Formats: sequence, structure tokens, C-alpha cells
Amino acid sequence: MSPLDRIIVGAGVAGGEARERARVHQALDGASSRTSPCRVKAQGWCLNMRRVLVVLLCLLLLACERRPPVVNDAPSDAVHVTILTTGLPPEGKVSAIAHYLVEDDRCLPVDYSKAIGGTKPEITLQHGIAVERVGDGSFVSTAYGDHYAPTVVRRGYSACIWKLQSISVGFDVRNVSRVSFLKESDIDSGAAKHEVCRFRDPVPAFCHAEPEDEPLYSGVRIVIQANRNPPRPALQSEVPSAGNSAPATPSLR
Repeated sequence: MSPLDRIIVGAGVAGGEARERARVHQALDGASSRTSPCRVKAQGWCLNMRRVLVVLLCLLLLACERRPPVVNDAPSDAVHVTILTTGLPPEGKVSAIAHYLVEDDRCLPVDYSKAIGGTKPEITLQHGIAVERVGDGSFVSTAYGDHYAPTVVRRGYSACIWKLQSISVGFDVRNVSRVSFLKESDIDSGAAKHEVCRFRDPVPAFCHAEPEDEPLYSGVRIVIQANRNPPRPALQSEVPSAGNSAPATPSLR
């Protein structure tokens, strides 16, 4: 073997040994990094944090459990509403909604999932109440002040009590709606409310008081009264009478 061949072979052997040493060092570095105390400690910390987060999530779900307000199965605080109309066309419709307000909102937890800063959606509640036509332009309806039973909305809070705040009466004529309200003071006093609902103009959307001699034109004159607790007086249409006389509308005091 010539000297040149010896040099080439020696260089090849040296290069192969260098590559082998590099592979060994790389394998050792990878093994040491996988089993280093720092990496093992980090993995353990992540596992513990995951367990803590799972426990916190479970506790949060239990704490956020909300119970809907319970409807009273046997309400007794009846509020009878009498509605008299003048000028309401035959196709006119009358509807009513009872509105409730919680007496003390400290019984309600803050819900941060619906608005920034939180909200208490159960502060006000409402539901529709049936309206019955009992004569020509006369209607009756009944709401209950204790429609909602005292309810513990969330564990650890006091029971919430919802009080009847108002009753809204809607009048719809040819797809144009107007609304009148019986406020809490009107319900408690039993005073009759006299208003006129205008349907020709797009505004106002609410019925309002007008002089009795004001011409109606496209309006409907209404009289609304609420009587609390006493039984609804018998209507002429419900009492047998002799002859074919037309039934009388309910009287307002």
C-alpha cells in the first residue's frame, strides 16, 4: 500500500469515528434531557395544576347552579281586571301581561355570563294572562300577586319573593298596537284609569289620558280598573234574565 493510500484510509477511519462519537453524544444528550430533574419536575407540576383546575371547575359548576323561579300551584292573591272599550272594531284584539319585580335583589346572584360587569336576569319576570270578552267592547282578566312562589335561586342565598308591579293591557287594531299600564298604585287603590288609544299616527305607542269630549276619530276610548282579592262580580251575561235584552257591560266603581 502506497503512502497516499495509507493517508486516505486513515482519514476515512478518523471521519467514521468522529461521526460515531457525534451520534453517541447526541443520543446521550437526548436521554439526559428527557430524564432531567427539571423536565420531570415540570411534568409533575403540570399534572398537579390539571387536577386543581378540574376540581375548581367542578366547584364552579356547583356554585353556578341556578334554579328557575317556581310557579305557585295554588295562588290566592287574585287581581281582577275589567276593561271597557269604546270604538274598538270587531277585529280588534286585547291582551294583557302581568309584570313582577323581586322585593330584595340581594337574594339573586350576579350572572357574569350574560353581560360585562354581571347582571341579575330574574329581577323582573312577566307572563301573559288570559283576556276574556264578556260583552260588546268589554273584557275581563285575572292576574295573581303570588303567581311566583318564594324560590331560592342559588344555594346559600335567601328565598326571592316577586311582587306584582304592574299589568300592561295591549290593544291591536289592524296590526297597530297600543299599550296601557296599571301601575302598582292603580292596582292597590282600585281606581279606574281613563285613557284614549290612537291608532292613526305611528306614535305614541302608549295610550294616554285625553278630555272626555275629545273626538275619537281613529282612537279607542278605554277604561281599565283592577280589583284586588274580592270575587269578580257576576256579569249580566252570566245571570239568567227574562226576555232577550242585551247583556250589560260590567260596571266600574
